[in-house]
Amino acid sequence: MKTTKVIRKIEKEEFSKLIQRHKTSIIVSPHAFDHLSTAQRNKFTEEDLLKPLRNQNPSFIGLQKNGRYIVFFKEKEGYLAIVIADKTQKLEIVTFMNKDNLPILK
Repeated sequence: MKTTKVIRKIEKEEFSKLIQRHKTSIIVSPHAFDHLSTAQRNKFTEEDLLKPLRNQNPSFIGLQKNGRYIVFFKEKEGYLAIVIADKTQKLEIVTFMNKDNLPILK
């Protein structure tokens, strides 16, 4: 079974408290950009991942089977999905991707 499967929806209020608690200690893993080409890395910055977390209202927040959060932000076409690990003293953006749809919980 996939460990990245969303097993539970997280309420926005709960997630907002998590972000507020770690607002000054959100980091981007160096591995988050591994799947990008050199041209994409020059275009996409860490701030492009931090800004939605700090300033935008997510469309959906889920808890994955592996214990990480996945947060979806609406874009012009589809969604930006950011995967976050809750570490003891910080939040770490592990990876991100573009998605066409929000997950469906069964």
